[in-house]
Amino acid sequence: MSLSIVVVSALISAAPLTASQRLADARRHMDELHYDKAARAAEAGLLQADIDHETLVGLFQVAGISWAALDKPAKAKESFQYLLSLKPDFELSNDLPPRMRTPFFEAKSWLSQTTPVAAKVTPFVAEGRLVSLDIVVTDNELLRVKSARITLTPAGGAPEQEPLRLENGKASVAVSPQGTKWRVELFGDRGVLADVQGEATKAEAPPPPPPIVKAPPPVVSTAPSLRWARTVGWVTAIGAGVVAGGGVAAALISSGDRTRISTAARDEQNVVIGMTQLEASRLDARARLMATVANAAFIAAGVLAAGAVVFFTLGAESTPVAVGIGAGNVSASISF
Repeated sequence: MSLSIVVVSALISAAPLTASQRLADARRHMDELHYDKAARAAEAGLLQADIDHETLVGLFQVAGISWAALDKPAKAKESFQYLLSLKPDFELSNDLPPRMRTPFFEAKSWLSQTTPVAAKVTPFVAEGRLVSLDIVVTDNELLRVKSARITLTPAGGAPEQEPLRLENGKASVAVSPQGTKWRVELFGDRGVLADVQGEATKAEAPPPPPPIVKAPPPVVSTAPSLRWARTVGWVTAIGAGVVAGGGVAAALISSGDRTRISTAARDEQNVVIGMTQLEASRLDARARLMATVANAAFIAAGVLAAGAVVFFTLGAESTPVAVGIGAGNVSASISF
């Protein structure tokens, strides 16, 4: 009896490990930081046939992380390329060091230039009835879809499997009963490359459009469109006053200098002795300059004042126009 038990145990231990068992070993080695053993276990698991989708994803994940930890970025990138081809939304843990994450980012960049292995299933509804399932399949140069299978399970019925005939990556499958559950599997050299499931329920009617709410009529302002001109008029008038004030100041300086020259003390021969010739010359030059400045300022002030009047006229609050029609005559009046 004991001999039989030993023989059976020997046979069991001699049996080759399945892909899922290889994955469990690889994950254990990786948790123990034995990345060389983890990589070898993952690669051995990938040599198995007919690997299910989740196991295939797990083996490429462990292989990619292990090769990156062993400082073999080329092998790590290739493993991550396979991984992302199978599961494009996979995200690597942020706890891993940069040297282990870099090959993963390079693989993501590669994926952006190609397509993952995927099956998109769209229910087709005609006249409110579910008619068929439209299926679109994609793959890439690393993982090719060799065959496909669809499983239909009617509500309350038994599942029915049949090969999916793809033409240019597309297929259409008729569906009669309402509420049929479907499962699409894509197969390649590595095993199950994609496994998509869903329920072909009747498409919901689109929601009714929102009620049309009439916007209130726009408020038409009765304010004159040139009211801004009044503000410009005030600014211009103030500017005219400032410039005129500057002109008055310059004129006073010029007049004062000339008065100092004319009232300077003179001798019996009417020669100026109250200031030097140099002082008199400087006063005369400044008097002439201030006179010129005063004249220019008065002219500018006049122009600004005229502009202010124009802007005040344009910016008047109202320009009423009255038109009267009587027997044999028409009259009009405009007031400002």
